Amino acid sequence: MGDITEPYESTDSNGKTCYKVLKLKSRTEPHRANLKQDYLLLQNMALQYKSQQVMKEWYSEKKETTYIRIDPSFRNCALPGQQTTQK
Repeated sequence: MGDITEPYESTDSNGKTCYKVLKLKSRTEPHRANLKQDYLLLQNMALQYKSQQVMKEWYSEKKETTYIRIDPSFRNCALPGQQTTQK
């Protein structure tokens, strides 16, 4: 415990390269997840899953009825990671 890793290259959830350093704060004996030892962890995982499902459903519902107008002055703007095209 208390050990720190050497920096290593990784990719974040957006696909960007980043560098990470990890520190071991505590260690638990390996075990199969169970309600007695892991209730809060399992509860948080279930709440996160349910929240993602609700947001996905809401998004699917709203994208059918939402109109987005993009001002013509922004037509040639590049998204992150793309080249700008001038016309």
